[in-house]
Amino acid sequence: MQDIRWHERHYGTAMIEPSVEHHRVNDLSFDRQAGALRTLCYQGVECLRGIRPVIRDDQWGTHALVTRTEHVTSHSTGLQLVHEFDAAERAFEGRFETRMDAHGAEVFLTLKATRTLETCRSGLIVLLPLKGVVGCPVQITHSNDTVTTSRFPELISPGQPFFDILGLGYTPLHGPAVQLSFEGDIFEMEDQRNWSDASFKIYSRPLAWPSPHVIEAGETVVQRLSVKLEARSP
Repeated sequence: MQDIRWHERHYGTAMIEPSVEHHRVNDLSFDRQAGALRTLCYQGVECLRGIRPVIRDDQWGTHALVTRTEHVTSHSTGLQLVHEFDAAERAFEGRFETRMDAHGAEVFLTLKATRTLETCRSGLIVLLPLKGVVGCPVQITHSNDTVTTSRFPELISPGQPFFDILGLGYTPLHGPAVQLSFEGDIFEMEDQRNWSDASFKIYSRPLAWPSPHVIEAGETVVQRLSVKLEARSP
């Protein structure tokens, strides 16, 4: 009789997936998971895939954000969401705050270095969905106030499609006009389909700059993102 042996291989991680909270402000809905904002939709159309702080070490490893406090406060016109955290073995004390109303959001990130550290990236990242965005027109405002008109790439772009982003304006299919405005660093965009992720990613500190770079003890990183949504007339 043939001896048949079965082998099982298990993949993945033992980490528990953080719970997801769903929020709505009039026609605007989004999820919140471990402080990050996800699937920002207007009247059911996804406009942003995600907004969150990311801290990378000197080898591009990602530091976990250890929550100190987080809370959501409702008011007459919207929500205030605050996530305070430590990262990089408490080398960073962070505050990620979002003020959300029916027309968009204001996002603020503050990272205070308690000791000198090397990092390849420390700041906000913004993910854009592919559905309804791939191939659509986009206007990029640069740090010298010039404006470039282009399109999101249809085929996978091996290089960064857009550089030096101060503002980004686009309209997802069947969605509202979206205007993003960035402050606090130089931002650019890469095509995440190169790594099998279904998004475009906007991040700070250009890849062409020296990496890693040093953030000195006592230095504070401050970044701001404005998201404005304007419904189109039928």
